[in-house]
Amino acid sequence: MGMVDLRKEWEKEALYAMEKATNVDIPKRVKFYAKEAAFFLMVSLDGFTSNEVCLHYLFGSNNSDSLVLGSAISKLDGSELTSLVKYLVKWLEKYWNFPDASRIPKLGKYTSVLHLKECSNVPSIGSILKAFGVVLDTNFSYWVLNPDIRDEIEKGEDLAHMLALESGFCAQVGEVIEQLKAKKDEEAK
Repeated sequence: MGMVDLRKEWEKEALYAMEKATNVDIPKRVKFYAKEAAFFLMVSLDGFTSNEVCLHYLFGSNNSDSLVLGSAISKLDGSELTSLVKYLVKWLEKYWNFPDASRIPKLGKYTSVLHLKECSNVPSIGSILKAFGVVLDTNFSYWVLNPDIRDEIEKGEDLAHMLALESGFCAQVGEVIEQLKAKKDEEAK
């Protein structure tokens, strides 16, 4: 199967999920899963080339080890490194622009309920951040010596920093909500 065929497979699954999401004759739970799946798949396709969609399999996999990833990345040439950084920054932009995308589940509900296998290949925010860190660590001297890509790296670092701040804020709000729920439950007794 070629790269273009893989992209078409993702598009086919996204369209299938959209059809299910708009079908009035299916249960609400299935419709909810279909809407989420369509969203995740469309985020994974929008703005990505066929080559980049193939990278989704690597970064969407639970098998990506930092050591192995670092070894593979160290073998890339300058243009390949630049393309990889741009790919990772695209994902960081997606997570910033579409906060719901950051909660991409790795559960089998989309596969089991809707029979959508590509949902499990959508890279999580954690895998993208880990890969971005490995790319920077593995090729630090390259980034220092090549200022033409520095803007893209700074953009990625800024996005990662903003996402971390947002995550911290959300965690605090989550704690407040949990405390309010506990207080409400306590008062109800």
